Amino acid sequence: MKGSDKVIEILNEVLAAEILAIIQYESHHYHAEETLALKRLGEMFHETSEKEMKHMEDLSERIHFLEGLPTTKLLGKPAPVGDAKAMVEANIELEYDAIKRLNRGIKLCCDEGDNGSRALLESILKDEEDHADEFEDVRDLIDSLGKHYLATLVEKKP
Repeated sequence: MKGSDKVIEILNEVLAAEILAIIQYESHHYHAEETLALKRLGEMFHETSEKEMKHMEDLSERIHFLEGLPTTKLLGKPAPVGDAKAMVEANIELEYDAIKRLNRGIKLCCDEGDNGSRALLESILKDEEDHADEFEDVRDLIDSLGKHYLATLVEKKP
């Protein structure tokens, strides 16, 4: 089924952002676990990355269904690794950008009469809002409890 070029374009934009998120979250995952020894924070980044991978698959399938070609480019550059708070804040910004993009895409899909793509983007939007909320909670705990909170993210040795 040939889809709207505008819808395929926004789906590819969302796809490119998801690929960027996967790379950023996996980079932060590795740094948090290996360098900062914050195993539980690294696991959170990795779990978020896995959800973004599912979004990537769903978007690629939808683009193919609409007879488009999925993009292989990144939408920007991954945020550098750093301390725990800096990585969490970078991930919050990535999620905020995704939420704006998805809302724009949902409106476009409505305007173009593509309810299948709209539904997909709404589903992804819900996940991105959850990711942003989770990262905001971590940032707020770092702000209020500092090293005491970070200590809870270190893997306990048996």
